[in-house]
Amino acid sequence: LWQGLGYYARARNMHAAARQILGTPGGRFPDNYDDLKKIRGIGDYTAAAIASICFGQQVPVVDGNVTRVLSRLYGVRDPIGSSKSVKAIRKFASELMDGEDPGRHNQAVMEFGALHCIPVKPDCTNCPLNRSCYAYGHNLTAVIPSRKKRTGIRHRYFHYLVIGDSRRIWLNRRTGGEIWNLLYEFPMIETTGRTTPSELMQGADWKRITENLGGTVSLVSPEITHRLTHQLITARFYHISSSEKPGNAKGECFPVRKEKIREYPLPQLLADYIRNANFL
Repeated sequence: LWQGLGYYARARNMHAAARQILGTPGGRFPDNYDDLKKIRGIGDYTAAAIASICFGQQVPVVDGNVTRVLSRLYGVRDPIGSSKSVKAIRKFASELMDGEDPGRHNQAVMEFGALHCIPVKPDCTNCPLNRSCYAYGHNLTAVIPSRKKRTGIRHRYFHYLVIGDSRRIWLNRRTGGEIWNLLYEFPMIETTGRTTPSELMQGADWKRITENLGGTVSLVSPEITHRLTHQLITARFYHISSSEKPGNAKGECFPVRKEKIREYPLPQLLADYIRNANFL
């Protein structure tokens, strides 16, 4: 049900959190910031939001919008996410807390950042805070908040072996905490750079997976690109007609009836290929 949303860890954390809560005496959801942070998948931001909005605790919420508003208002010049910036923003956010309704206060600051103190070209002349805003007073709204240098895009090359006969197809389950952890895919070879099909078929990984198949490669797809936040994946699909089990690929291969494959959670790259190729 979560396939394609990109929030797989959150789904698993929600499930783990439910088990954790039910395993505590009374099985009740925590009602304070410190205990909320002990729950799987709940960090500072979520704990503060729940504690203030649901339980009226005096805990400031700090998200990207709040960080932008307070950085400009108080002139925090350190890059977002740096220890000095985080410490300063939390200090200012705590000092501004509204004692009567902390939940509404937190939501108001977040909403102000989302609607008015926006990242690019905020409407500073009509801002109710412009007289006390450091960034506006020093003509620095385009500079504050500053950001760390972005991480470069990682290029990866995936070669999927679509192995099967008229009834079954072989799948692996991804493990190891990598992208798409615990989702299913075809046996896959990752190369360090762009590789032609003929070069791939001469390699040890290809031979290890295919040596016992006795089948032929019936189709090689064109290259397909798939972009993630910090990764660019170039993929190719190799169809091999065989009723035998593939050799030792990463993870344990198992057969799936072709008409059942869509019932497995698949990375969007594979789901799109299966739908567009229409080979099942």
